[in-house]
Amino acid sequence: MSHVTIVSTSYPDGHGGSEAAGAFVADFAKELSNITEVSIVAPGRAGTFSNEEGIEVFRFRTRSTPLSLLRPLHPMDWPQLFSVMSAGHHAVLKAVRRTHAAHILALWSLPSGLWARHAANKYRIPYSTWSLGSDIWSLGRIPLFKRLLASVLAGSDCCFADGIALARDVERLSGRECDYLPSCRTLPPRDKSPRSTPPYRLAFLGRWHHNKGVDILLDALFLLSENDWQSIEEIRIAGGGPLDSRVREDCGRLESTGLPVSMRGFADRDAAADILSWADYLLIPSRIESIPVILSDAVQIGTPIISTPVGDIPDVLARHGIGLLSDDTSAASLARAIRTALQTPPTSFHRNLAKAQPCFSITAAARQFANRIHL
Repeated sequence: MSHVTIVSTSYPDGHGGSEAAGAFVADFAKELSNITEVSIVAPGRAGTFSNEEGIEVFRFRTRSTPLSLLRPLHPMDWPQLFSVMSAGHHAVLKAVRRTHAAHILALWSLPSGLWARHAANKYRIPYSTWSLGSDIWSLGRIPLFKRLLASVLAGSDCCFADGIALARDVERLSGRECDYLPSCRTLPPRDKSPRSTPPYRLAFLGRWHHNKGVDILLDALFLLSENDWQSIEEIRIAGGGPLDSRVREDCGRLESTGLPVSMRGFADRDAAADILSWADYLLIPSRIESIPVILSDAVQIGTPIISTPVGDIPDVLARHGIGLLSDDTSAASLARAIRTALQTPPTSFHRNLAKAQPCFSITAAARQFANRIHL
């Protein structure tokens, strides 16, 4: 049986936020292990090796700051970036050598793709890349990283992206064909009883980061009228990240006026399923996005969506009829979309959500990847 080494900067390690960020990578690896042998290279608090349900996991040491929050254009972050880049590089070489891998899958294009390319060239095996919007639409705007991205993508055996429009952007950048491969995970089953009348429950789950637009959501909440709030039972904002102080301050101001807003930490798999089964609507106020994992989570549980019109989300919501869009990414527009949702019974999306579920299957994604690389 051939062996695939997955290189990812997101993989659960038991610390806050890692499970939410990397759960779908773990689920994908588990599904792929039903087809072929799989190993993982991922960051951790210490350089360790373990066997988790038959999957070998090679950890390379990182410090307390998550790799996703390090800023390559800020000299203060360079020492940690160099340390992580070196540790990841050596961990990938070690994993490929020990497992005799026949293929490397990099999640995501940078920096995992750089590590994968070097190991693939050294051991004369192919590698593939799976790109996120943050790869192409954020790093891809910086000339140096744009050139690196183009080189890594062009050298890969196969290119994948977790969005349809994103895949086309990868093709334009790399000159290579790119397949859409949805990022999704398996949530524990939950009973859900959609409501047909207000007051409704709304939820946000995700990183408290500029790209994820939690600040847009908070500004929108301040624009809602007293009449709007009468149709809201509660809004739960779960997560954590660099906008922590902003979220705490604004939620505190809203709560101090008696409005039903509550904060929670990062939601692991079970907590995410609980919140989504509780919520009548999921809020996705992102500035940059392709098709986020939380969207597929909501479809699995049967929770309709209120979103900003970014990435592939407008196409997904229009194609499947599973939620409402704001006109743009402004707080005023999002407030209007929330107001419309408060006048729209969540039950009206129930049938469409059920029909959309097969489109977000981790089993189908693993099989698609295996077929594409001819396993």
